[in-house]
Amino acid sequence: TADGNNYMELSSHTSLFNAEDILSSDYAKAMKGWMYYSGNEKAATSTEMILCRVMELVEKIDYDVGKTSDEHFYHIREVAQALVILHNMAIQAWAKSKAKGSAEEAEMILVRMMELSDRTKD
Repeated sequence: TADGNNYMELSSHTSLFNAEDILSSDYAKAMKGWMYYSGNEKAATSTEMILCRVMELVEKIDYDVGKTSDEHFYHIREVAQALVILHNMAIQAWAKSKAKGSAEEAEMILVRMMELSDRTKD
């Protein structure tokens, strides 16, 4: 199974060019599994770490293919709905966690999601 220590091994070559790719990726599947896992801190941490990796890959893809800042903006807008779903998975994982500070962790993810939303407005 995937956990926070080896999440980077998952689908490292998966293209994350569109929302469907993101939602059908092993990253999303692992996040969903962790989100439903017994509601502990490890599950929440692992879900958040995978979310961070997906965000890094989306940014890296645009850089690697040489997208301009305008093209990157439109790509982020195109995949925004999928990224919101992944952010919500991480928030839910923290909400289910009984760990101290879990509400604050969930709130930080919400803030990052809102910043992403702000970046993709016209």
